[in-house]
Order: sequence, then structure tokens, then C-alpha cells
Amino acid sequence: MTMAGDFSSTIGPRGVASAPEESMRSAASPVAPGTRPRVPSHDILRGSAEVEIDHRGTLYRLRVTSLGKLILTK
Repeated sequence: MTMAGDFSSTIGPRGVASAPEESMRSAASPVAPGTRPRVPSHDILRGSAEVEIDHRGTLYRLRVTSLGKLILTK
């Protein structure tokens, strides 16, 4: 089982590596209807001011501004 913030791939039940997004999905708690999961920004950024996010083959950049706001760019 992966811990929150661990974005490396994991070995699935059949000994096959699963994609990071699959391992995060399976480790997530069920979400009640009408609510959204909440992830603290420090869990995503992990001490960095900028991270790259690969979403379906497209690379995005999430960064913290000098005023402490978040900007997501393609």
C-alpha cells in the first residue's frame, strides 16, 4: 500500500507495476456523494515551490507564487 504523497509506481496483486495514478486511486478513501476529495498542497508540493503533473500524457506545472498562491499552467 502506498502512503499519501508517494507518487512512485507500486507492484499490484499480480506482481505487475501499476501506474502512480492507479495506486493513488486505490489508496484513496471512499468519497461521499456530493463531496470532493481534499489534498493539502504540501502533500502535492512536498517542500518544493514547483511540481510537474503528467495528466493523460500532457505535462502541467503547478507552482507557488511569491504571494503564496497556486498557479497551474500547461
